[in-house]
Amino acid sequence: MASQTPPKRPSRAVKQMPRESSGLLMSVIRTLSASESNEQRDREKAQLQREFNKSSLELDKHIARQDDSIKTVLEIFSEVSSRLSESRQRMQAIRENLVACKRLLHCKRDELKERWLEGVEHKHVMALLQQIDEVRDVGDKIGQLMSNKQYLQASRLLSTSLS
Repeated sequence: MASQTPPKRPSRAVKQMPRESSGLLMSVIRTLSASESNEQRDREKAQLQREFNKSSLELDKHIARQDDSIKTVLEIFSEVSSRLSESRQRMQAIRENLVACKRLLHCKRDELKERWLEGVEHKHVMALLQQIDEVRDVGDKIGQLMSNKQYLQASRLLSTSLS
């Protein structure tokens, strides 16, 4: 489809502006209302009908000449329209997925925050347990240092364990 040339716009030999066409309509209305007899009105209506039929035939000829272009344009429009519709559906699905991901990320963030706080708490508990172990062993160490007559080191160990 991409290798085809784009359709050509039909030539518009005579373009009537909206004011001109409305002026023409007003002229027809004035002519019909100013007509003195029904016979004259019938002639005017017949003339208008002939011109309408002539215009209709011209329009049919133009449409027939541009039939391939019109079909191509309609096919392209249909394809573009379906692509737009598919794109809208994909965008909607993407939006929904993003909202779900955002919700999950918030849950994970809260869970991660809880785990981090638990980790900090456990680290603090471990430090306290280590201090308790050190304080528990202080008695034995002080006893050893005293038996070895290392009184200065024993007093330092005692003062650091109390602080």
